Amino acid sequence: MDIRRLDFVSSLGFKLIGGFLVVIIPLSVLLIYNNFYAIHVVRNQVAYTYADLTALYMKQVDQSLSIADDYLYDLIVRETDLLLLDSVRSEDDTDYHFAKVRLLNRLSSDITNYRYLDSFFVYSQSNGEYISSRRPSGNFERSELIKEALIGRISHPVSSDNEEWLTMEIGGTDYMVRIVRTGNVYVGAWMGIEHFAEPLQQIDTGRNGKTFFVSGDGRPIGAQSYIRQNEIDWTRDRDGDTLKGADGRYLSIRRKSEEGSFYLNALVPESRVLESLPHFKQIISGVTISSIILLPVVFFYYRRVFLLPIYRLIGVMKRAQEGYLNVRASSGSGAKEFQIMNKAFNDMMAEIGELKIHIYEEKLRFQNAELKHLQMQINPHFFLNALNTVYYFAQSQNYEMIRKLSLSLIQYFRYMFRSGTPFVSLREEFNHIHHYLHIQEVRFPQNLTFAISVEEAVADCLIPPLLIHTFVENTIKHAVDLDRFTQLSVRAQSDPLDPEGMCTLTVRDNGKGFGEEILRLLRTDEQSVNDTGEGIGIWNTTRRLLLAFPAAARISFGNHPEGGALVQIWFPQKRRTEDKEGSEHEI
Repeated sequence: MDIRRLDFVSSLGFKLIGGFLVVIIPLSVLLIYNNFYAIHVVRNQVAYTYADLTALYMKQVDQSLSIADDYLYDLIVRETDLLLLDSVRSEDDTDYHFAKVRLLNRLSSDITNYRYLDSFFVYSQSNGEYISSRRPSGNFERSELIKEALIGRISHPVSSDNEEWLTMEIGGTDYMVRIVRTGNVYVGAWMGIEHFAEPLQQIDTGRNGKTFFVSGDGRPIGAQSYIRQNEIDWTRDRDGDTLKGADGRYLSIRRKSEEGSFYLNALVPESRVLESLPHFKQIISGVTISSIILLPVVFFYYRRVFLLPIYRLIGVMKRAQEGYLNVRASSGSGAKEFQIMNKAFNDMMAEIGELKIHIYEEKLRFQNAELKHLQMQINPHFFLNALNTVYYFAQSQNYEMIRKLSLSLIQYFRYMFRSGTPFVSLREEFNHIHHYLHIQEVRFPQNLTFAISVEEAVADCLIPPLLIHTFVENTIKHAVDLDRFTQLSVRAQSDPLDPEGMCTLTVRDNGKGFGEEILRLLRTDEQSVNDTGEGIGIWNTTRRLLLAFPAAARISFGNHPEGGALVQIWFPQKRRTEDKEGSEHEI
């Protein structure tokens, strides 16, 4: 049926237009709601901006602290005078006295290179000696107060004191302190929190906002009066929380220092976040109710008209992909376009099923024809030579050899003319090879010897019949020479690289090997057949191997480094099994 003549009402285009109208009308209303949603988005964006600024300034603070850390550790490593302070010394010890002087001079000189630091200090616990540098503008009374606090902290240390910067409240003022222990000597630095006040003021948090440090136990540093004045509920503060205050809500953004147990906290009033956006609180309730009602209706409509037919078609496609070619799509209801698609799919599946059956039947006929061709390729010279050998033994009245030779010939012809068997076991194929080579060995008693072996683990693996026979017969034709002694080896074993999954067949002789042109034809899969038909056996055998094990078998032709032809075949292990009714199957 011509799609252009379809009834417009039942067409997919009409359904798409109808669905679009059903969706676009509520979307027009939802645009108003999007403005309110924009408030939420802007709030988050502003929060991210302040989070980035807080992280940036926290990084600057950490960088300053890290530089001071590097200096302290460098001092410990390089300053040998610290060793003199590590043990108990007398006041009359000249070396000890000069070591203190040198340390004081160095600390006093180096402190000028660090903008934010107030002092470096060295404390010898063994001698009770405290050495510190301070800036020329430093307050002596404050330094003494800090000295007592530091010695007290060193005398009653906390486990983390030697690992990171810490905050201490001394005399009503907050400080950042770093203490590093080396033996009985403590090296450190301290600075007032106020040194970072000027950079923190660059974070614009609005008229009622503030940026400040928070200690590891959650105590706001230098912001207690601000929190009390604005009545901010500080008890539940966490990163990303919204805190209640006297003038509204505050967004709390916090970043932890990588160098110490303290945080940088920014409190931003929500009025600052939303000051540039209008409010739509009056229409929120109506828009929300409309969205709740309309969205399920629209979803149900699209699901019924579009999604369900598509899901059904995808379901039958997956079943077809799994190999169930008899599945069919329903073509009775739904839009006309889906009915046409389902009908086209059903017709295609029917054609694929018929084509697969035809290809399978053709493959079976081809394999049977190749097998029958191989079975009919009994060399008349072989048959006549075998009869001539029997006649020779009859003349010499060697009845035992006649019996053995006749038995081998019977087994040989019985195997050659068996039919209806697409696969035989390696054990059966090797028994046939043994009878064939025994006949040839009788013919060439002084010129041929053979060794065949099949690993018991793979003896029941299946291969196409006469697979090995073709390559063995080729060796007899081209390698056996009355002027030399020919050795032939046939071996089957599990593949060392995959002993549970693959078998390896090897046919090797010590003859002249393959010629370069023959090897080229064999490796490029070109059919090399002369006027008498020689060469078709190997080509047919290769084809049957690849048909029996598609994409799993491979064959290699070459010459052994020590001389002679070498043929190697790899194929998957396949065995017969019996079902509950006793019939055999291949696995």
